Amino acid sequence: NNFAFSLHVEDHDSDSDVVFANSASSDCSPDEWISDSGATRHVCGNKEWFVNIEQFSGNAPSVIMADNKKTRAVGIGQIRLEAFISGKWCKCTISDVLYVPGAANLFSEPVMDRKKYTIIRKNGETKYSKQNGKPGPEATLTNRGYILKFRPIEET
Repeated sequence: NNFAFSLHVEDHDSDSDVVFANSASSDCSPDEWISDSGATRHVCGNKEWFVNIEQFSGNAPSVIMADNKKTRAVGIGQIRLEAFISGKWCKCTISDVLYVPGAANLFSEPVMDRKKYTIIRKNGETKYSKQNGKPGPEATLTNRGYILKFRPIEET
């Protein structure tokens, strides 16, 4: 079952900083994705998640980490994964994801808001939905924040 919630970022400005407020990447599994209200872009620290990636040459976006250290994104690309949506696992694509080696995987709430998603938190759960009511991804509150119900696509 394919489910499309392709997430494209308009007006990419390669000189702009990406600021996020999240737990340190060492606190998170490389397979976990955090629903992050402070991340201005989607970020992935694990190159294996990408189905395609374009390396930056020259003006790579600077990234301010949670500990205020500054680094640079290495590339940008698409990630294919399965997301738990409305009680079932659905194949999805996340576009315009910055690759920052070793960083936590951050699913940007501001990006989703710009894409006209509503984000509702209630009783330890976060649910995304489009303005037209079409459901989106879900996250569960843990001691590391709201962790999205994402998983790699199983090869068959």
